[in-house]
Amino acid sequence: MAIHAPGAYVPRLKLAANQLGMKVNQPKSNPFDLVPNIAGANNLSPSSLVRSLKFFGLTFFGTELTSPHTLPYLGLESYHAQLRMAGNHRRAQDILNYIEKNT
Repeated sequence: MAIHAPGAYVPRLKLAANQLGMKVNQPKSNPFDLVPNIAGANNLSPSSLVRSLKFFGLTFFGTELTSPHTLPYLGLESYHAQLRMAGNHRRAQDILNYIEKNT
């Protein structure tokens, strides 16, 4: 079972899946996505809150390509490419800065 950007708490989802006999692969969530990080309470750290709020507008008012929540999360490099191809160079630079700082 794949979990992409859940708006629910992942440990609870994993427990329910295990009780049903389902294997859960590594959940995937964009670190800039407000829905799994804050609404799902999966990452309530101050840095997650800042990242999520910075991309709040793209989550709710962006396009399918710019929202960190809409498409399946395939990694930061893919999300950077999505933003760049959609013409959102400012947020694409934020992703590059995050990659450089955290990898």
